[in-house]
Amino acid sequence: MKIFNFENKYVGDIIDGIYYSQRTPKHFMIKFNGFGISKSILDELKKNDVRTVQINYLGHKGVILYSCSSQKFYNSEKTFIFRKNDINDLQLFVSIDDMSVIKER
Repeated sequence: MKIFNFENKYVGDIIDGIYYSQRTPKHFMIKFNGFGISKSILDELKKNDVRTVQINYLGHKGVILYSCSSQKFYNSEKTFIFRKNDINDLQLFVSIDDMSVIKER
């Protein structure tokens, strides 16, 4: 199942209870040392019983595959509201320190 954000941009897939999303350095939030997921997308993940989030990070030093339970995002108190075109997009963040590194290339 393909997942789209509030701008109708493709942001990931749900496959067998796992949410897969590809990210680049522009998606890394330094303030929280991690990655965010929109609350609206988290609602969709919960509705589809997603239990794991995997982020394929294409960084300056190569590719790192991060993973954590979706519950960490649902329970996160690290939030930020992105404003674009009169739309407020609430995102919840998880630090990479709270994720597992599955693979580095």
